[in-house]
Amino acid sequence: KRVLVVAARLNTEKRSITRGQIFGDGLITGHGTFQKFYSQAELRAWIDSTLEVESIAAAPGIFLVFREESDANEYLINNRRRRAISVKISHSDRIYDEHKELLEELIEFFTTRGRLPRKGEEINLQNRLRETIGGTKRAWNVIRNVSEDIDWEAITFERKEDLLVDIALLKLNRRPNFMALPEVTRHDVKEFFGSYKQATIEADELLFSAGNTQLIDEMASKSSFGKRLPTALYIHESALNRLSPVLRVYEGCARWLVGEVDTANIIKLAPAKPKVSYLSYPDFDKDPHPGLREATFVRLRNLDVDDRSYVDSTNYPILHRKEEFVADDYPLKERFVRFTKQEEKFNLYETDLRLIGYLDGWNERLAECGVALKGHRVIKLKN
Repeated sequence: KRVLVVAARLNTEKRSITRGQIFGDGLITGHGTFQKFYSQAELRAWIDSTLEVESIAAAPGIFLVFREESDANEYLINNRRRRAISVKISHSDRIYDEHKELLEELIEFFTTRGRLPRKGEEINLQNRLRETIGGTKRAWNVIRNVSEDIDWEAITFERKEDLLVDIALLKLNRRPNFMALPEVTRHDVKEFFGSYKQATIEADELLFSAGNTQLIDEMASKSSFGKRLPTALYIHESALNRLSPVLRVYEGCARWLVGEVDTANIIKLAPAKPKVSYLSYPDFDKDPHPGLREATFVRLRNLDVDDRSYVDSTNYPILHRKEEFVADDYPLKERFVRFTKQEEKFNLYETDLRLIGYLDGWNERLAECGVALKGHRVIKLKN
């Protein structure tokens, strides 16, 4: 009734078929079934040309086709990651204490949208605020008085950036007219930009800047988190929404092609190629040096998607210095920092870093230094 889901097998899956015979534009499997394989771009083009639509990539080999443009735009906007903001009130105030639950609803709205409800929006909330406190503005003054240490303007600025990224990436699916946007997004546009025309002007500038590889490389080098190597920036998925807007649009272009790679938790931004890779390291939190199991590569210049599996490999790439991939507020960052200092104390990194980047080389280095790992601890062996 609202959306059609189209799924197909991708060319990369051919590797899993050991018995098969080429037949026409596909192959006959060992079970006697006909299989047709697509590239991500070929599948999108076939869907779009057949149905005369603009399909949306949901995941590798899976596309969505919405009946209504407004539903498609709502999905695209709501499906993008945003910075989670939590607000803690430390001061006491009589009015706040009496109406805490109601005022927390207003706080939640503000941290989500970066603004107060506009006229005609969230009518139930605004009516209750009017009846109990005297209106939205007075309620907001109460909140400001008990939260002097919270930078509300910074929250507004961040949400404005989020919206700009959304509008920039909407152009990839044919920029909608203003009334095709979700109602709450239309209120955001009016609040932050004054008009949709101004918003699209700034969004287009942002989108085009994402094609400037020199700028992307410069912004990657300026990132306050992530592991920066000469050719790429590696970040944990939890920090993706903290990147600068131009880097978020750069990654968003790749996500427009491939959709959501569910298992990926490390994202590699390679400006020069240009390419974005989605890397799967299971047990990132628990494993002191998690191993790479799956990699999905999105080549932006060729509009091409490919992947590689390391599941059957015994000598796969592993991660070191996990604290470098995450932002400062990541719950386990301090544990990662302490663990790396322990490893440095035992000189585990005083060697060819290319060799210890793989499991076999790392195990050899542990043996050379006479140590073993127990969780996020380094244990000196007696013999």
